[in-house]
Amino acid sequence: MYGRNVIVSIGAPRWGALLLGMLLSPLFSSGQNLLNNGGFENYSVLPSAYAQSCFSQGWTSASGACALTPGCGHPDYFHLTGGANVRPPNLVFGTCMPHSGNAMMGFTPWYPTTPNFREYLRFTLATPLIVGQPYTVTFWTSNGTNPYVGWGSNNLGLAFSMAPLTQTCGAPITTVIPQVEISTIVYSSTWQAHSLTFTPAQPYTNLCIGNFHMDAATAAVQMSTGWQGAYYFIDDVSVEAAFPLPVEMSAFEVTCADDGSAELRWSTASESESDHFEIQRTVGEEEPVVIGTVQGAWNSTSQRDYRFMDTGPAAGERYSRIVQVDGNGARTASDMRSIRCEQKAEALRIWPVPSSGDVQVGFASVPDGAILQVFDARGALVRSLPVAIGTRSLVLDGLSTGMYTVQLKGTSGTALHGRCVIW
Repeated sequence: MYGRNVIVSIGAPRWGALLLGMLLSPLFSSGQNLLNNGGFENYSVLPSAYAQSCFSQGWTSASGACALTPGCGHPDYFHLTGGANVRPPNLVFGTCMPHSGNAMMGFTPWYPTTPNFREYLRFTLATPLIVGQPYTVTFWTSNGTNPYVGWGSNNLGLAFSMAPLTQTCGAPITTVIPQVEISTIVYSSTWQAHSLTFTPAQPYTNLCIGNFHMDAATAAVQMSTGWQGAYYFIDDVSVEAAFPLPVEMSAFEVTCADDGSAELRWSTASESESDHFEIQRTVGEEEPVVIGTVQGAWNSTSQRDYRFMDTGPAAGERYSRIVQVDGNGARTASDMRSIRCEQKAEALRIWPVPSSGDVQVGFASVPDGAILQVFDARGALVRSLPVAIGTRSLVLDGLSTGMYTVQLKGTSGTALHGRCVIW
């Protein structure tokens, strides 16, 4: 049996500060490898010796070592145009060609003569994982051929985390439980694929590959005459959304209005059974709250633009996100956006606030071609009135109960904003 998630091996020739880093592009998407150098092809410098994993762009060792450091974990980077010691196929650790392309990595998850010695590969994902969205994780391993390393071991794991995992020299990292792990012995002289699907509980941003157990909880078997422990070549690592999400969001931005409120605008490139969007906000360390909803298009194959005004008071930094809810109730959250808005002195004057009937809107000045627009709490335009130059105030009547944003906009594009509540 395999570990916490089902893995198929195929033989082959935090709100708060954690959310500040959640930048997704595209915002709701699938089919994109979140390891943009999962095949190790891109490099800053070609490897010239062992232990230079950091030369492959985006990859590092969990110990921080990028040179041969006795006793410390330092995976190896191999490239077909690298130095003599790290140029496949004939390597000290095995005879092996990359599974694809020109490059691969190698690491040791278990070593018989040095108890509890580990090597870990580490990578920062292109975008955070989306909570509740299943992902397919795939990677290829081979032990190669030649008598130097003839052991196979278990506990090959992939641990996702909110911050990069760190290793003290060559010691095991046992402070985390990998979400993906193979509990059986892995050994093959040819390349094998390992694939699984898992659903993240947090918007993880980092990945670490290795053995996250002590020797006492690790099994190893000598599979050939090689004696120097278990050593694995690894290639073509990918983390992709397991299936298309109901909405492909192509843009999401938050800007400040003159009255101190925040305007949220987002666009979708396509929608499938998209019922509605929830707008959530939190300030500081508060729990997020739903401050409004906007109806979705249900099904759409063309761009749809949406708007919502967050008119609630927010002292200091506010964080906003969009949660898409589909027809069967499944929910998918966008990234977080942070903004600090302050009211400008030239904002529209609206009184009385709140009002049980009519409200009056006053202007310090009226720009050329001015139009007064009134939007409801969902961002829908409910009133549009031309305003002549020289007008100092006008009355808005006939508005039903609710919260409204009032905007005065001229041909130059400059806009003044205010808000009112009818009860």
